[in-house]
Amino acid sequence: MSDIKPDHAREVPKNEKLVGFEKHLFPLLFSVLGASGIWQMSRVKHPLAVLLSKLYYLLAATSVFVLFFTISAEQLINDEKSWREFFESLFLLLTIFNGMCKIVNVHFRRPRYLRIVSQLLQDSWLDLRDPEELAIVEESKLDERFIIRFNMTLVFFNNVSNALGPLVDGNPGRDLMVDAYTPCRRSASLACYLIFYWYQVFGYNITSFVHIGCDGFFFDTVDRICAHLRILERRLVKLPELVGMQEFASDEEKMQFEIDYVKECVRYHHSIFEVMRELRGTVHVTIIVQLLSSVIVLCTSIYLLSCQPLFSPEFLQLFIYFNCALFQNFFYFWFGYKITVNVRLLLFFF
Repeated sequence: MSDIKPDHAREVPKNEKLVGFEKHLFPLLFSVLGASGIWQMSRVKHPLAVLLSKLYYLLAATSVFVLFFTISAEQLINDEKSWREFFESLFLLLTIFNGMCKIVNVHFRRPRYLRIVSQLLQDSWLDLRDPEELAIVEESKLDERFIIRFNMTLVFFNNVSNALGPLVDGNPGRDLMVDAYTPCRRSASLACYLIFYWYQVFGYNITSFVHIGCDGFFFDTVDRICAHLRILERRLVKLPELVGMQEFASDEEKMQFEIDYVKECVRYHHSIFEVMRELRGTVHVTIIVQLLSSVIVLCTSIYLLSCQPLFSPEFLQLFIYFNCALFQNFFYFWFGYKITVNVRLLLFFF
């Protein structure tokens, strides 16, 4: 997290389109980011609303960081842990640490996120010239919503199974949602136990929302970039058809039309790659942390699955979590592949 520094190299764009943009650009995604507390909505202007938003952000971020440190403290204090219990805590710590990196990244690089949004709301990106271009963008919007809903469904089942685990499990050694340090047990003080139980549920859910929101921003932006690469590709292919439909007084006028059209396509191409460059500079640290931690998380999950009786409650909880981690990384590779294919196709047409 030390590599993530405040970004003051360029100003945050001052654009009226950015006020309340969350309703129009990736609305479901920004609803999740708002629920996580790490994103202050651009339409929030009233001093009291801003204060409440900042307090919620502080509570949400603190719950994630405290959850990480209490799990770490439990591993350091309790030297009677088995290897299996150690690995169970390890993959959870890595997941939460990954979420902490994303929280810090959004906090310090919010200007970069807003610059990406500003570029996505440029007139050249909103100027769709025919029903086919509109259909390409609408298809992209459907994909964007599907990814968020799919991830939310997986996370819902994972979080519910983990939250109900300590309540229905007869194991007296498992009092809380996660194996973390707590000053009281259920048998000693029910009120104290419930406070720590709900704090863990809250922190765990905030971590999940952070992952869905930050990953979703990357997925949705890449998908929107791919849609506009397809639109640019289509405009290049249509150039001979457009020239054939026009009546020109001379060859010079025809050539000038072609030159102006190609220049416009080049400017459009430049704006698309500006968004790609800005996105890479915004999320490259978190993607590195994501991929490195995921290797350990997936391997640890497979090991823990092999230690559990088939279809036992513990097996099902781990299996759901394993699928969450697996699909999370699958989407990173899929969208990386998708943008590579679209760029290569565009280079072919150029």
